[in-house]
Amino acid sequence: MAVQEISAEDRRTYSRVGYTLLGGLWVSIAVMVLGLILTGAQGKSAPTQALPLSRELSQLAAGNAAAIVDLGILLLFATPLLGVLVALFEFLHRRDAPFVGITFGLVIILVLGFAVALH
Repeated sequence: MAVQEISAEDRRTYSRVGYTLLGGLWVSIAVMVLGLILTGAQGKSAPTQALPLSRELSQLAAGNAAAIVDLGILLLFATPLLGVLVALFEFLHRRDAPFVGITFGLVIILVLGFAVALH
């Protein structure tokens, strides 16, 4: 069985998607840790429930540490969608129609999944 060589374009795409996913992971972890540090600094116990999404922005503006932890979790959930969007733009740039179609379909599925989860 012959090993197939990976093209420079493919390597660039894999690298960009990989760094996007890794960056999203680290940013979300940093935000959650910041929220937990602020929770401890405020003398509160760690949050045990997520805030309703409708209250997230107002609680973030108020400096609520639990809202910061929730933001980190939301960023973690959004990271795969961002990775797929990066792949979509890479495939659009390369004019790779089959992968554009597949990736666009995956974006639609992820967006619909988020929409269902939010209601």
